[in-house]
Amino acid sequence: MIASKNRKVQQLGELVTGADALSAEELAGALIVLAETRDATKREAWAKRGATFFRGAATAIWSGI
Repeated sequence: MIASKNRKVQQLGELVTGADALSAEELAGALIVLAETRDATKREAWAKRGATFFRGAATAIWSGI
């Protein structure tokens, strides 16, 4: 379990590093929208996308930017 958590922390670091193509304002705005969203369908879709990211598809996410 600790190895899994460490891997997720490393992957989140990679995500943040890749997000340097976005401004701080864009990132803050996106996080605000996420926090304010109560739509369960959207949140579920975001969770699935996050799960895909943690399964090692980080490269595919950044290739679309």
